[in-house]
Amino acid sequence: MSLTDVLKTQSTWTYNIMKASSNLGEVIREDAITSVNLAVINDQSTGQNLGLGTTSLQGAKLEIEFGGDWIWNYKGSVLLVQAKKLDVVNRFPFYTIDINQMNTLIATTKNGYFGDSPAIGLYVFYNSFSDENPADFGCTMINATTLQTQLTLTGQINQKTAQVSPAQMKTAGWAPWWQIFA
Repeated sequence: MSLTDVLKTQSTWTYNIMKASSNLGEVIREDAITSVNLAVINDQSTGQNLGLGTTSLQGAKLEIEFGGDWIWNYKGSVLLVQAKKLDVVNRFPFYTIDINQMNTLIATTKNGYFGDSPAIGLYVFYNSFSDENPADFGCTMINATTLQTQLTLTGQINQKTAQVSPAQMKTAGWAPWWQIFA
């Protein structure tokens, strides 16, 4: 199994668990989805020697300092990742972005904290809105600077929080998260 296959499997799981909890009128928390995804991905990567290093920032309460939920190290690249999810119970068609958190994430990736080369800042979005292909739509991603540009274009960059829709992210160029390592 490749790293791409592992991410496709977790994307499908994310889609299915969000949809199932929504059907019950329940809300599964973003941090719970992230914890399960990271545990499974780390276990698969370690067990199959796929070369992905995973560091969760949630439990250590470091996400405020770094602006992200986790760090991935793969083949010399460092990725700082922040996750967001749709409110599927209320059919709320937006992700809420904390502007200060986004700015912290972008600054952290550029300041050399992770070594000589800048890290890559990413946002991953958890979804269950499209029945087309859960492996592609359960977890999608976009570069943090692309998201920042989108928020500038929509005049939301100077607010405390911003709202972006899946349609806006699709237009901005989001992609399935499994393409990160493809």
